[in-house]
Amino acid sequence: MIYIVITFLSILLALPSKKIYSFNGIRDNKRSFLFLLPMLPFLFITIFRYNVGTDYMQYVTNYYSYGISENGFEYIFQFIINIAHYYKEPHVIVMLLGIIFCCFIFLAIYKYSENIKFSILLLFLTGFFFMSLTMMRQAAATAIFLFSLGYLIKRKYIKCILLNICTGMIHSSALIYVLFIITYIILDKFILKSKLINLKGIIIISICIFFSSFFIRSFLEFVTASLNIYSGYFGSDQDSGVSSGTHFLFGFTPFITAIITYQNKKLYLKNSTEEDIRVFNLYMTLQWLGFLFSLLMTIIPNGERLIFLFMPTIIISAPFFLNRTSNRYRMLSKLFLISSFIVSMGYYFYVRKSLDMFPYHFIFNKWHWFI
Repeated sequence: MIYIVITFLSILLALPSKKIYSFNGIRDNKRSFLFLLPMLPFLFITIFRYNVGTDYMQYVTNYYSYGISENGFEYIFQFIINIAHYYKEPHVIVMLLGIIFCCFIFLAIYKYSENIKFSILLLFLTGFFFMSLTMMRQAAATAIFLFSLGYLIKRKYIKCILLNICTGMIHSSALIYVLFIITYIILDKFILKSKLINLKGIIIISICIFFSSFFIRSFLEFVTASLNIYSGYFGSDQDSGVSSGTHFLFGFTPFITAIITYQNKKLYLKNSTEEDIRVFNLYMTLQWLGFLFSLLMTIIPNGERLIFLFMPTIIISAPFFLNRTSNRYRMLSKLFLISSFIVSMGYYFYVRKSLDMFPYHFIFNKWHWFI
């Protein structure tokens, strides 16, 4: 199938490559262009597809014709629509969002991943690439957020916040990243202070939030109605109140991978720097949020979107976690990660055929298709 072929082709093209950036700012200028090579297979089928993804027609018809609402904040997305109007081609919207997504996700992989090939595999196995073909704006915003994490680690907070304000101008739901960053800055500066995050604490918080879900929903309804943002989702057909085992697995799997690493904290703390601990805390927090939103799916309309705001962090964090897991548990953790994502992604996209990923159509000939 075309998705499997391009994934392995991308991994093959990544073989001569290595990480070109790092959190400490070291850059290999001679190899800085190599992130483009493994990106090309994903980019090709992203920008040259036709009617692949549930929301594809929404972008090339409704958004192209009407743009964003008058009160909308998504100015970058509107600018993309204006470019499409200039060329008189609706598909330009799909192409530009695809370029943003592919460039930033592969920059994030090359900048932060300690195992580039494994991260490319996870881009496919997590279903995040599939999501990018339908949730185009959200996926592009999430890719930019992943790229911005280096600024957060290096405490370049202004750059990080400004970049994530831009994500909100692509898709307003991404403004949650700005709230997360501000909260995390306070947490890192005044509570954690470069100490390892307390696992028992976040588990207790998770339990309390889960059993307070009724009050949380009431609060969300009040806030969205007051701000006139997303209030229409409550009570709509997207507010089913049904939890999905597949979506729970999407949020649960990365969090368990982080917990397995946490159990090796004595070994981890022995050889870790202050920056290592800060990176671990950041990754653990993001995977926890993905897990938390999977627990709250029943009370949040279209709740799977919130899972996919944070779960994709595992694409770059998994190699970090695995490299800091003892030999005894490393292979077990890796097998759990891969097998869980194969089950959840395979069932959701291949068995249920969710989000209209199949069959794949090329834009070159709108009447020809192949898998």
